[in-house]
Amino acid sequence: MQESSLQKLLNDYGRRQVPSPSEELHWAGLVRRWLDYPGGPDAAPRSIQRAGRRSRDRLVEGNVRWVVAIAKKYCCSNYSDERLMEAIQSGVLGLIRAIERFDHTRGYKLSTFSYFWILQGIQRGEEHRLTIRLPDAVQFECRKIERAALALSEKGERPTQERLAEATKIPVHRVKSRLAVLPLRHLASLDSVHGDDHDSPLVDLIADPNQTLEADVERQAMTDWLDGQLAQLPERQRTAIAFMREGRDRKEAARQLGISTSAVALHQSKAINALRHRLQRCPDTIAA
Repeated sequence: MQESSLQKLLNDYGRRQVPSPSEELHWAGLVRRWLDYPGGPDAAPRSIQRAGRRSRDRLVEGNVRWVVAIAKKYCCSNYSDERLMEAIQSGVLGLIRAIERFDHTRGYKLSTFSYFWILQGIQRGEEHRLTIRLPDAVQFECRKIERAALALSEKGERPTQERLAEATKIPVHRVKSRLAVLPLRHLASLDSVHGDDHDSPLVDLIADPNQTLEADVERQAMTDWLDGQLAQLPERQRTAIAFMREGRDRKEAARQLGISTSAVALHQSKAINALRHRLQRCPDTIAA
């Protein structure tokens, strides 16, 4: 079985070695030495710059598993592999920012310090997908309400506004307003790609109103022609075929015409054959 792109990414991250506490302190010290150099990181000697960048890369590679764990916890179960990959990539950017701000002398672990930076990176990456930008506070509460609604649904409970307010500790009036803007978080840009080939803009999938109008005109012309031809049929054939077009039972037609159901079927067959014969004689009638 061929591995998906997500599985390949996770397997690659899983092979990265987690740094020991002493390695983490050493590499973090080299990063700080580079970034805090008097005059700025660009003014540092090349040896310090190379050591700082190499140490930052090692810390990123060693903590990618932490990013994957946070991304999986943040993303809903109905997220596609593509969305999860994007969340991981956004989380890695947050991890890089955390490493560049990490002060190893305070005694904290990088994983503890970087948690909120990674989460913020994932959330901001998700917000950049939106066509309509919402304030950060609104986004935060919308995400909280979505997670609470999913948790309640999984328990078999109906996620009413009152239950959501109770679960999220958000006032009911704000829950109501956040539920009203939730659809805006899932709008897609017309320029966004769609499909397995990731090469088809969404705008190409929207029906052309002119083509729809042409189809409606053709359909109406066919209906008018059919009604005109039916009007020329004998009364019993016209009634029998009318019941067929409406999807009604032959027994109803038989009761109305005072004949048997087999006779109704015969009249319907004669009507269809007559219409088919007339259509073959004038194939350009509808197109004209």
